[in-house]
Amino acid sequence: MKGVVLTMDEDLVLMGYSTPDIGGIEATRRLIAMKSDTRILLIGASYDFGRRAQVLESGARGYVLLDTPPWQSAATLRGLVKE
Repeated sequence: MKGVVLTMDEDLVLMGYSTPDIGGIEATRRLIAMKSDTRILLIGASYDFGRRAQVLESGARGYVLLDTPPWQSAATLRGLVKE
């Protein structure tokens, strides 16, 4: 993937939903195909149920909005790390 450097030791990846070139959904699918136990959290500007379904089907563990309060984002990240 253009612009992505992986050591393949990543436990948690924060991925932008609107990642340039291939998009966050496709990038997530590719990362999961390379290392299925990587936990990926997508971050984006808007939310709807169709987007939620895409995110979960891609293999991501969740989706947070850019304007999510920091304490809530931190709680989500802590939950992913404990998985």
